Amino acid sequence: MAYYPGLEFIPSSRFVWSPAQRTVYYPARELGRESNQLGLLHEIGHAELGHTSYHSDIHLLGMEVDAWSYARQKAPEFGLTVDEAHIHACLESYRIWVHKRSVCPRCQFHGMQTTPTKFHCFMCRRRWRVSRGLSLQPRRMDCRSLASRD
Repeated sequence: MAYYPGLEFIPSSRFVWSPAQRTVYYPARELGRESNQLGLLHEIGHAELGHTSYHSDIHLLGMEVDAWSYARQKAPEFGLTVDEAHIHACLESYRIWVHKRSVCPRCQFHGMQTTPTKFHCFMCRRRWRVSRGLSLQPRRMDCRSLASRD
């Protein structure tokens, strides 16, 4: 963490990048696992890539892909092996989250996101709102639990 003096690192129950506080939260007790060290690099990637906000679910998914690409690139510098199954599981959790939010509650077709919290269905013309947060239903799943399913 001394490699990133512009960031603050605070132990927490999960990995989170807070751009407002320039802080990476991480589960300190679980950093012995290489996949979690890679996860820490992923959160650092958000910081180093300037990820501060997103305007749509697809934009957020793109930022996740970019942060994992950063982690892949930096992993050898820290002697870490890139676990593609872990990265795939983490990205899959976001894809599932994006999918669930975009399904029309009336006709089950996929709608188009018009604002960060609104969708519109072209099939039945229904409009619906979703939460801004990632932790509310429908929500992304813990990628660690997805990786253990394999």
